[in-house]
Amino acid sequence: MNRIDGLDTLRGLFLVLMMINHLVWNSGGQTVLQLVSLQPLGQVGAAEGFIFISGLLAGFIYTNQKYTPSQLTRKAISRAFTLYYYHLICLVLVLMVAWISITINPGMRDFYLFIMPNFINAPEHAAWLSALLLNRPAYFDILPMYTLFMLLLPLMLLMLRKGFGPVLLLLSLLLWLASGWINQADLAPLFNAISPDLAIRVGYFDPFAWQLIFVVGVCIGFYRRQGRINWYRYPSLVWLALVLCASMFLVHHGALLDLGIHQGVLYALADKPELGWLRLVNLLLLAYLFGYIIKRWPHALNMAGLSLLGRHSLQVFAWHTVVIFIATPFLFAIKQTPYYSLAILAITCSLFIPALIHQGWQQRAQRRIVHHPIRA
Repeated sequence: MNRIDGLDTLRGLFLVLMMINHLVWNSGGQTVLQLVSLQPLGQVGAAEGFIFISGLLAGFIYTNQKYTPSQLTRKAISRAFTLYYYHLICLVLVLMVAWISITINPGMRDFYLFIMPNFINAPEHAAWLSALLLNRPAYFDILPMYTLFMLLLPLMLLMLRKGFGPVLLLLSLLLWLASGWINQADLAPLFNAISPDLAIRVGYFDPFAWQLIFVVGVCIGFYRRQGRINWYRYPSLVWLALVLCASMFLVHHGALLDLGIHQGVLYALADKPELGWLRLVNLLLLAYLFGYIIKRWPHALNMAGLSLLGRHSLQVFAWHTVVIFIATPFLFAIKQTPYYSLAILAITCSLFIPALIHQGWQQRAQRRIVHHPIRA
């Protein structure tokens, strides 16, 4: 398919915002940068947008008519194993970073005990549980969750091709509604049967709730590929979405504080790990508006640098996962200085390193194919 630069730009932007937030949270500092990086448009953040676009592109790409259903299934499963491979590589590298950091500065042990307690207390046991995606350090949520979603993608596509799209959406919605009654404590007996000595650590995001974002994205991508939806036919709907988003933006930034509607109230309705209804609605409205912008003005969102990051999102995301741990001791030491924000910006710029490396690798591989075509 021809790439949609606007979507690549948005995905690149989400990667930048996640990098800034994770660097700040990991080092325990504060910076003015989070006025822009931390939910600037309402009760929705970069991770939600990243998962939604991933589902949207999966639904669009993996329904290409030039592939047979079996080919599409193999491609989806292959992608899932690629994601899993990157997850394991990042995990090994972060464990190496933790070991080096603790060796150099034993005071860092408490930090890693907090952020990856099972690895500190029982590294070998935690390692094989992590290979089964049953133990995840902090910030190791998205790739395992995305891997599971991609493994389920062939089933989603089969239901869509058979005309059961509404059923798929209904099942996804029901699972999201039920996710509030499914928590880690309920899974503890199962986990203890596998690993009685370690605490359950399956991540910050509830996959039973967050699957709804991915499924909605897949359905939209699928129906868009089929040419069966045109949600921008009526300008009144666009204006309604704009008014609702503007209202959420104003309330998010304190327009109704006098009425007692503050961030605590809003977050109760937009719980992030459980994907509260306000967060979901805010995400879908913003997705609708950004989709309209891309359709109406195809080049309006194009930014070459961010688009580069978005085109190589897996490599960039993996890089970010390792770098936030490498940078933590340094940022922790300077978090009270005027250089903290500048250092975070400089480290965030390193996201271009994996993007440029992977782009160069792709270009060299393409040249080899052109100069040495496979003979029948």
